[in-house]
Amino acid sequence: MLKSLIALWLFALTLSVPQLGNAQQEQKAAPADTPKTDPELVAMATKLMGELGKHGIHRVVIVDLRSPSQPAEQRQNAAGKWLADQIAAGLRASTPATSVGRAVDASDATTDADAIVSGTFTRATAGRMEISLSVKLKDSSSEAIAPIVHEAAVPPDLPEQNSENLPDKIYRSGRAGVSDPTCLRCPYPEYSYEARRDKVNGTVVLDVLVTAEGTVQDAVVTRKLGSGLDEKAVKTVKGWKLKPCIKDGQAVTCWTNIQILFRIYP
Repeated sequence: MLKSLIALWLFALTLSVPQLGNAQQEQKAAPADTPKTDPELVAMATKLMGELGKHGIHRVVIVDLRSPSQPAEQRQNAAGKWLADQIAAGLRASTPATSVGRAVDASDATTDADAIVSGTFTRATAGRMEISLSVKLKDSSSEAIAPIVHEAAVPPDLPEQNSENLPDKIYRSGRAGVSDPTCLRCPYPEYSYEARRDKVNGTVVLDVLVTAEGTVQDAVVTRKLGSGLDEKAVKTVKGWKLKPCIKDGQAVTCWTNIQILFRIYP
């Protein structure tokens, strides 16, 4: 009887060993199924990680990157989604202590995030692209850190894009023969209740994206004043109408620096 039990136990052991080996092989094979991250985008994620750490930001949501010419009502962009996935994967790999979420746009971002990372991508030179990332505090128009700009080779896996059909690079006014935009209809922002009560004086500095049609597509606070004045400045400037930047006789989309002076006279 004892011999029979030993034989039965040995038979069961021989059946279980191959199964254990298969499980180990599956665990080893799993990392190979993880999508590869582009090394140049990982480098950008590392740069982003360093800036987030400096400012004590540990919970972020990365939204799909956009083409500067992408209509606001168009929520999805295959290339922008792929780029955001890559940057998110690079962040998760390099900084496990940071919580990294993903969303299509800011309206889908979770409420427990410290900041939202958004960005644009454009053509830089032949075979290369430029990516610009902005980090804004949750539920605020204020930018948490300066824009992070990174140039990289166009990834071979970038969906539906190549170096020929990437969107054109956006210019900076006052550089490379690009004129500054001028105001056509630029109402001044109102004071907030808090700023008027506390008699706050100072200047809000904005980085503003002006389209070739003279409308303001985006406005980022680069120098804050607080007391609700940063939000007032952004909201008002987004309604401005301007004569656009001109390069070589043609209207072009450009970034420009705008200073809004707030002053209460005694």
